[in-house]
Parts: sequence; C-alpha cells; structure tokens
Amino acid sequence: MPKIEVKDGDLELALRKFKRVASETKRSFLKHEYHLRKGVKRREKEKAARKRLQKKHRMY
Repeated sequence: MPKIEVKDGDLELALRKFKRVASETKRSFLKHEYHLRKGVKRREKEKAARKRLQKKHRMY
C-alpha cells in the first residue's frame, strides 16, 4: 500500500498524490499479471494503435 505524507494539513493535495500512485501501482500489477510473448505483445500494441486511429478519424 503506497504511503503519502500530508504536509501543512493539505489533505486534498495528498489525496491526489495518493490516487496517482495507487493507479500506477494497479496498472503495473495488471501489466505484469501474466507473461505475454513478444509477438503477442506487439500484435496487441498494433491493435490498440489501429483502434485509436479509427476512433480519431470517426465522423460524428
């Protein structure tokens, strides 16, 4: 569990820092939850890139 110090009674700043650190920890855990081979990882990355481009070029 990440620890954040509250300085000068600024609880809101400490809460924002905690949320950022906690989300990074969770993201790291999910990324390393299981092993992916290089080729699979590359294909997933390319698939995500294609999806981002399609989303960017959508017409509303």
